[in-house]
Amino acid sequence: MGVNLVKMGARLKEERLRLEKTQRQLADIGGQAVNSQSLYERGERAPTGAYLAEIAAAGADVLYIVTGKHADSGAGISPGQALETITSAESELESTGALNGDIADKVIAIACDDTLDDPIRARADLVIRFAMRDTDADKAAELRQAERRKRVQAEMDWSKAVVADAIQAAGWTPSPQVVGHLVNLVRLYKVEGDVIMLLLHDLAALVPDQA
Repeated sequence: MGVNLVKMGARLKEERLRLEKTQRQLADIGGQAVNSQSLYERGERAPTGAYLAEIAAAGADVLYIVTGKHADSGAGISPGQALETITSAESELESTGALNGDIADKVIAIACDDTLDDPIRARADLVIRFAMRDTDADKAAELRQAERRKRVQAEMDWSKAVVADAIQAAGWTPSPQVVGHLVNLVRLYKVEGDVIMLLLHDLAALVPDQA
């Protein structure tokens, strides 16, 4: 049975949004025109090998895009198990001021498991910073925290840029409060710029003429 291009396109779009890229940005990375990116995501054309190689180098999970299966890069622990382990570590740290070797190793594995959601890993890093001060694990957790702050700032900057482009295209500027809500829609729920533009048109129609 052949590859389902529609499903592949949907997974490609999912990866693009995970990487915080617009269609144009990922097309540029892959050496393609933006209309080719659109065709790939709609399942109307198969991505080229060269394109997939370029976006893989930028962090896209090409195995997932092509097969629907994520590359195995983590410790194999479920989010629920990870949270249970972190909660136990926090309780032990609060009661004894230290962690035993087994639970400490588990917390480090969770912090390094990039298949887990970032808030879980951030919480694990906090435990490491408190329990393992001035160790290599502490230094690694500090670096991850710094990288996390950079990612959050980059995500915010990207979201603001998407909203700014939508505002310019719509030709109407809402209040700062509304802009903030729109930025959060993009940042938290990965709403596309064209959807934001449609929302702006709808909102503009509801605002009385100030003239």
